[in-house]
This record gives sequence, structure tokens and C-alpha cells, in this order.
Amino acid sequence: MDSLRVCQGNEEADQERLGKIRELRLAGRHSDALELLRRFSKSTDAEIWYMLSDSAFESGQHSDELALLHESIDASQRVLDLVRVDPIVAS
Repeated sequence: MDSLRVCQGNEEADQERLGKIRELRLAGRHSDALELLRRFSKSTDAEIWYMLSDSAFESGQHSDELALLHESIDASQRVLDLVRVDPIVAS
């Protein structure tokens, strides 16, 4: 949890929310985790966006709501954007 960079509110409260999100995901409660993950929409942490993508995908698997799958795709793109290394800066 220490490696997470959270962009909103009280960091201690955010860390508690992230712990709860992880517990929900481990219990297979992706819809509940997704509700909490959406509160981190300003985050620049790829791990948060990965969890959002995965939870949206898992929730979409058990729903007729295509919006969840689109949300998963958008979050996956955000992960790629955050972890992509600019070759000019890297050299």
C-alpha cells in the first residue's frame, strides 16, 4: 500500500479505502469495489486504474450493462498511458 500515490483527500483515509477495496475484490465483490474505486478518478496511480479496469470487467461479465465493459477498456487505456515510457526521456 505504501507505493500507492493517491490524488485525493486525506491519505490515511484513502489508504483505508484502498484496503477495503482490496478486501472486496478478493471476496469477488467487484461491483462494490468498483463503486469505491470510482472515487479515485483523479489518481495518477496505475495500480488504482488497473483495479478499476479489472473490477469493471468482472462486473460487466455478470451484467447486461455494456457501459461496464467500456469503462474497463477506458481504465485499461489509462493504465497504458500511465506506464508508457517516453523513449526520448528514457534515453
